[in-house]
Amino acid sequence: MDYPSYKFFLMVESQFKNRYLVRFLRNYFYEYSFAILLIMDPSFFSLIAMRLLKDARGLSQPVTTMILLVIPVMLTGGVAMYAYQIIGNQTEMEILMISNQRIWIYDDGASFAALQIDNVGGKDAFIDEIQVRGVEAPWSTVHYFRSTLLSIDTLNCPNASGNDWSMFEYTPGNSTEFLLADGDLTLPSGYTLVIYIEHPDNIRLEDIGASVSISVITKNARYELLCIVQSAI
Repeated sequence: MDYPSYKFFLMVESQFKNRYLVRFLRNYFYEYSFAILLIMDPSFFSLIAMRLLKDARGLSQPVTTMILLVIPVMLTGGVAMYAYQIIGNQTEMEILMISNQRIWIYDDGASFAALQIDNVGGKDAFIDEIQVRGVEAPWSTVHYFRSTLLSIDTLNCPNASGNDWSMFEYTPGNSTEFLLADGDLTLPSGYTLVIYIEHPDNIRLEDIGASVSISVITKNARYELLCIVQSAI
């Protein structure tokens, strides 16, 4: 090692009676564990400094001054590095925002669910499962459209039958191709998924006006929201 502070400890070590204490500091000043100890108990630094000065033999004033200056700087650097890692990990968290959830049902019993999922976190998401009222929706009934982050006011209700998913008008004035899901869906960071589910199994005509849960389950989390069942016209 060629750190200046490391050479400093080598110089001071020869002048200290308690060399085990110096070796302890030398080995752990560059580790985060020492910074964590300092955060948990600030008096720990005072204890170490007092022990060093107590065991010193004939230290010159410049060396004593270096001890008082270098140790706080090193501790501050350790705390800063520890905080930087925490912040870096936080920015890579999975954060999904789910909105525009809708459930419609026609008089003949045909029903649809829809929702918008925005990935605003720093980590890509892997959608494992979507549930309506606690029942998993088969991927064969899921149509989706993926794009960079979108601002959508409302989602259109599909027709009871005969929908053209190759050019579906999902919001007033905007049409695009919706793909039929064949398995788990990926949602990169900074992207939006618009999802339609055909005929959720457990939605009945008598559910109109009731609150129904929609669950989005990813590899890392489970997102729950409520939706009021609406009558489709």
